[in-house]
Parts: sequence; structure tokens; C-alpha cells
Amino acid sequence: MITVSYKLTDTMYLKVSGHAPKGMEFLCSAISVLTDTLAHLVGKNDESADNIVLEDGYGEIYSKNPQNKPLFEFALAGISQIANVYPRWVQFQEEQSLS
Repeated sequence: MITVSYKLTDTMYLKVSGHAPKGMEFLCSAISVLTDTLAHLVGKNDESADNIVLEDGYGEIYSKNPQNKPLFEFALAGISQIANVYPRWVQFQEEQSLS
């Protein structure tokens, strides 16, 4: 299962972890494209790359730059659509607090 959590407050946050089962690898690809694109664009807008971690089966992106909010919203809209169509394999939730 792929788990996606996010927060859109002063500190915007997207965390993605897990893998889709065999035969559903396209879900990983679709979510990875959105996550990697968000990371690339946030990295261009923010001075530090310390707020971005991308590894196999795991990604975290943080930003306090308000210019990045539309980028987060766009990526989250795409991931939300995927989760709505494939809820068995993609869990999508807003975090109540950052930990």
C-alpha cells in the first residue's frame, strides 16, 4: 500500500511511503511523477534542499515558502484523484499535526 500524508499550513508538508502490489506498479509511477515534480519545483524556489528527501519507496517535502502552496495543491489534487480511484492501494490523509 502507498500512504500519502500532507499538511497545508504555514509549513507545507507531503510525505509518501510504500509500494503498490505487483500488477499495480503504475500507481507508484503516477504518484512518483507528481512527487518528484513537486520536489524539483520546490527545490528551485527554496534556498535549502534539506527540506526534500526522495528515496525508493519514500519521499518527504517540506516548505515554508508561500509561493510553493499552488505547487503542493496541484500535486495533492493529482494524488487525491489517484487515491479516489484506487482506495485499496493508496491511503491519502491530511495530518492533524506534524511529528
